[in-house]
Amino acid sequence: HFQHLPPVQGALHGMGAASVGLIMTTATRMARALLGRRVAIVVALLSFCAVGLLRLPISLVVLTLGSASVWLAWRSGK
Repeated sequence: HFQHLPPVQGALHGMGAASVGLIMTTATRMARALLGRRVAIVVALLSFCAVGLLRLPISLVVLTLGSASVWLAWRSGK
């Protein structure tokens, strides 16, 4: 009901910018941790494509890719 008020719009705009900054920081940290791990990079890219591009439900992506990545890690002995 209050989203049309100028002070509320400004606050929401600021929160959106802060969210983008947090997401970028988290993505950068995750990318550094994945350097040299091809399977982990593939899983991360598949996750991004499934949720971001194909708009699949996150719960489905976590269950399928999470299970697959656990199985791959177990199979490789890591």
